[in-house]
Formats: sequence, C-alpha cells, structure tokens
Amino acid sequence: PPRSTPLYSSAASDVYKRQVLQDRYKVINFLGEGGFSRVYGAVDLRLRTPCAIKENSEFDRSAHDQFIAEAQLLARLKHQHMTKVTDYFTNPSGAQFLVMEYVPGKDLEKFMREATSLLDWRTVAEWGAIVCDVLDYLHGQDPPIIHRDIKPANLRLTPDGVLMVIDLGIAKVQKPGSATTRAAQAYSGGYSPIEQYLGQGTDARSDLYSLGATLYHLLTGRMPTEAPNRLRGPDMATLEQARTDMPALMARAIDRAMAMEPDDRPPSATALKLVFERVQESTEAQLVSYTPTAAPVTSVAARTPTHPRSSISQPLIGTQPSSPIHHSSNSQPSAPRAEALSNGVIWLEDGREMVPVAGGSFPIGEEGFESNEQPVTLVEVGAFLIDRFPVTCREYARFTNA
Repeated sequence: PPRSTPLYSSAASDVYKRQVLQDRYKVINFLGEGGFSRVYGAVDLRLRTPCAIKENSEFDRSAHDQFIAEAQLLARLKHQHMTKVTDYFTNPSGAQFLVMEYVPGKDLEKFMREATSLLDWRTVAEWGAIVCDVLDYLHGQDPPIIHRDIKPANLRLTPDGVLMVIDLGIAKVQKPGSATTRAAQAYSGGYSPIEQYLGQGTDARSDLYSLGATLYHLLTGRMPTEAPNRLRGPDMATLEQARTDMPALMARAIDRAMAMEPDDRPPSATALKLVFERVQESTEAQLVSYTPTAAPVTSVAARTPTHPRSSISQPLIGTQPSSPIHHSSNSQPSAPRAEALSNGVIWLEDGREMVPVAGGSFPIGEEGFESNEQPVTLVEVGAFLIDRFPVTCREYARFTNA
C-alpha cells in the first residue's frame, strides 16, 4: 500500500497472513477481533489500494443466501461519512468475508484513552449529528438497514479530522419475521441495547441506544453500564447529572436515547440530529430565568419560535415528565426556568416541551348513513405547537397565554 496510508500492525492471529484471497486480496496483518468476527488489513492487488477484510468467524451455513443478499445491498450504499463495502465472498468452508474501504486515522476509543480532559460538548454534538445523518441514511433504505454496532471503536477520525462510521460487518436488513444469524446476534458490552442481548430483534431505535451510549462515554469518560446490569440496578448517573456544563436539551436527548424500552427512545435519527444541530446553533445554549406571573416568561425569545411556524417540520426531543411537583401551603414554588431555543420552549421545571407539528391537508368526516355523519372533506390545517406529553388545558394555557 502507499506509504501515506499505513495499515495497523499486530502480531496477533496469523491465520491468513500473507495469503492471497480470491486471487486478489493479499492479507498483510491482523487488525483486531470482537464478537463473531476478525478484521485483517490487506492490499487489493488489482487496484493496488489498501482495504480491510472482515471475516465472520462464527457462521451458519444455512444463512449463506441471507449473507449474499445483505452484502449486495451494503455494497450499493454510499455516504460521505461511512466506509464503503467494495466486495464480498465466501470460502469453501462457508466462512463469510466483507471487503471494505480502509480508512486511516484514529478511532474514538483510542482518542478517549489519549485525552487528558473531558471532551467539549460542542465537539461531541458535531460528531453526534454526523452519526445521526449516517443512521438516517441507513434506516431510510428499503428495507431499512440497522448498523447494530455503533461504538467509539467504530467511529474514526481521519488525519483531516473527518469523522467516519466504519465496520458494517454485523449490519442487518430489517425485515419483519426474518431470522437473525448467529453472527448478527453479536453485541458490544456497554453499547448494545437490551433487545440485542436477548436476541429479541433490533430496529432503528436499537442504533439510537448504541449512539446514546457512545456519546455518554465520550462526554463522561465512563463506560456505560451494560444493559442487563441496568435492569438489576442501581442505574448509572444520567448525563444531565454528570455534565452540568452542557445544554440540558442535549443531555436529556442522549439520556433518552439510552432508555431501556425502545418506545421511550427518540423516534428517529432525524429527530435526534435536530437536537445536536440546535445546540450547535446557540453557542452558549442560554438559559433564561422567568418569574411565574401573569406573563410568566420575560424573554420573548424563550416563549415564541423565532422562525415562521410554516417552516417547522421536525419534532424536538423531550423528556417524560417526572412525578408531579407538590408544594406545601407554607412554601413558595421555586422559580422555574425556560431554555431559549430557535424553535420552541423547554420548561425545565417539569421537563415539558412544546413540539412543532407541520400543517397540511387532512381528511375529516366519514362516508356513512347515520344522520350525525358528515361526508369526507379535506381541510387545511396550519402548522401548530403541541405539548410533547399529555397536559391539562390549564397547563397548555400557560404556554399559549405567555
């Protein structure tokens, strides 16, 4: 390979060292292993370029057709922040190999080991948005593709400082009712969600858990507790507790991504990406204090969207409200705070949040024969704001009357 793109060196595993696979790929060294796979550094003798070859060391002969179909789909993918699968093959014993673009640089696991202080949340927000963009691309395929192994070791910074998502070796096409091969059931301690440990099937929300756990590790310097151990408790500290210097919106979004129940996680990578983009837009993510009077929020920016409602089309990320706050008759409620964002308000007192909803044409009515039924007609509804979680009319009036 060119001197400007050195491969890793390792004395481990000489199974294929110096062998030429498929009359094309000369294995140079062993890069690493984990779960059910090994990765080798190699040279493509035809193109004279470095590459990485991933072998599924545990395989199911009956899954051969599934591997071929998924490898062909992965080979068609192309994203500027994701390594590309360039080839695939099997050997006579049935072992499965993926050939991937080799990306020089330093993975974030090594980056953290060498860091002398906690990473700046702005840097992590930028990285989080990039990974969300890759996941949104994968999840948007037909059928969706689940990466299943997002972790610091699979995120690499190139010498130019570009973050790349690497290793699609256990990525899986999401198909209802499809079986998962043993190799695809691998998991990474601390980063994999509970459903991956239990073999219950994964979906896009499983990748969000892994991303949340990865960002938690980057921001706190502490490996997240493995999902099965979290079930037994006590649970680890929330990110909002561990990093008080970062925007509460971002901390809560990452904490929510690590929810044990998939339904409690953000609905999509797009929604999570929006959080990272918004905290980057506000360099300080300013907190605005207000007094609960007839006009509770003193800052106009904190109570009204700064963009026209018709331009709002993506939801914010909120946190499930905690138990109701009770005040004794002799005590005064503490002054709540609102976080000023570009679109909407976060009520920090109880964790509530207003969600922008895009307008459009909607059918109402029903074609029936009852006297109280109206024929189906289309109505135009403008964009509006609604609370992220159920509230009373009085609680909603607190926002609309502000």
